[in-house]
Amino acid sequence: MADDVAAFIQELHLDMPLMLGFSDGGQIVLDLGIRYPALARALVMVGAYSRLTESGMRFMHAFGVEGPHRVNFERMERERPSLVQGWKAQHTVQGSDTWKTLLDQISEMWYAPLGYSEADLRGGIAPTLIAVGDRDGAIPVEEATYLFRLMPNVELAVTPNAGHFFPDITHPLFAQMLDFLLRHQAKPAA
Repeated sequence: MADDVAAFIQELHLDMPLMLGFSDGGQIVLDLGIRYPALARALVMVGAYSRLTESGMRFMHAFGVEGPHRVNFERMERERPSLVQGWKAQHTVQGSDTWKTLLDQISEMWYAPLGYSEADLRGGIAPTLIAVGDRDGAIPVEEATYLFRLMPNVELAVTPNAGHFFPDITHPLFAQMLDFLLRHQAKPAA
């Protein structure tokens, strides 16, 4: 997906855009930062990780994603009905269950080893804000601090009393993310 986003940016001739990604979008932003370091001016990664952790696997299992291509849809519908309704509303085409196909495909991505080395993370990545909720079941604060300690040019925002799905435009952290991006909107000196 990072390759697709990079191709999109290049096709539109965007000049070092500011990028923000949440959850899977945060993973894409991290991958872009590592593999396309000159592409973006600044990055915000919310709820993203560099390595698959036990807590991340427990989080996925709690949602019914038990492994690559092993999604327990009945359990999801029973235990997470509002989340399932949201997926259905966003990913249903002409009465089909495309949301199930999407989750099956995503399950493979969620369990794929990311393969980032510490050298990758220490590379020349754009200025980055790493944001995480202190009660995020998928991305522990320890993972965010691991990235913070390895990556250059990074700020860390840990939001109190927040889980994985906390960020939206009404949340106070959104203003902090926007401020970070605005501080980096000017093109860096050559």
